[in-house]
Amino acid sequence: MGKKDPIAAILAEIAAKEGCSEEEVRAEIDRALQEAFAAKTPENAALWEELGGNACPSAEEFIAAVAEKLTRRN
Repeated sequence: MGKKDPIAAILAEIAAKEGCSEEEVRAEIDRALQEAFAAKTPENAALWEELGGNACPSAEEFIAAVAEKLTRRN
């Protein structure tokens, strides 16, 4: 059996802790990202540009980008 995608593993871990499905976790992250993206300001525009430019990133894209930033930071 192959290894699970690391982002899918993160979503599965969150789902297990919250007692819901991975799809519910993904949907909630997507909803929060879309809400934040719609409210972007000049102060945080550079961050959104890094995360996907003119498009709101998906939950998977956001998690991957944040993980990469944290890895580079450490």
